[in-house]
Amino acid sequence: MMTVSSSFPSLQESEFSSALLSLLSGCVAGIAAAAVSNPADALLTQSQSTDKDSPASPIDALLQILREDPSALFSGLIPRCVFFGALIAGQFLLYDFFKQLFGVSTNDITMVLDVFADRLSFYEGEY
Repeated sequence: MMTVSSSFPSLQESEFSSALLSLLSGCVAGIAAAAVSNPADALLTQSQSTDKDSPASPIDALLQILREDPSALFSGLIPRCVFFGALIAGQFLLYDFFKQLFGVSTNDITMVLDVFADRLSFYEGEY
């Protein structure tokens, strides 16, 4: 698995560039999440409308949107990308800040995950 930080090794050198890398990664993740979830949210909003002509199910809403205006599936995408991009970038930045503040390394996180994996494998034999 290739990470963003391995693609840009020069950005790992200082705290400022590490924060910039976290912001960039979070922004990309937020925009991707917004783009993927927007059509489903449009269908849900359309199917839960209180209008008398509103479709009864998400499938009916999809068929109605595809018949009338397929671009409605991506209605409101830009504000959603801005919101989720900023929100998730902030979360990534806070994660990196507290990780550095408490001196947690990647090896520490891997060790904790290994302990959880060991505990889960212990319980697999009881069924």
